[in-house]
Amino acid sequence: MRAEHKRAIEILRTYGQLKSNVDKLSLISSPRFDKIGSSSTTRDKERVVINYIEANERLNAFQSAIDRVETEKYRFILIHYIMNKEFRRDEMCAHLDCSRSKFNYLKNSALNSFINNYEIQPA
Repeated sequence: MRAEHKRAIEILRTYGQLKSNVDKLSLISSPRFDKIGSSSTTRDKERVVINYIEANERLNAFQSAIDRVETEKYRFILIHYIMNKEFRRDEMCAHLDCSRSKFNYLKNSALNSFINNYEIQPA
């Protein structure tokens, strides 16, 4: 497997964790930046806001890359097989009505499409 495919798989699998983090951060009330309180508390609040914004931007870039994948079949493989691990390879072959070698070809094509749509930073 090519190194960029491994990196894409890693990114796809961390998507769920990122989404969970963004959801948790969105439950935090908006911080008030007033003159009362220590500077460390203010920095902590600022850090939470910055982390939320950065995570949200990454999440949006990720979702946009998934949305731009050419075919529904590729999106299905990326989401249900790689990201969420809902199906085993044999189950995917049965669902897509294809051989293992054809499935590997489809999976690699789906990963290539994702790579082209999402700017993957070197590990």
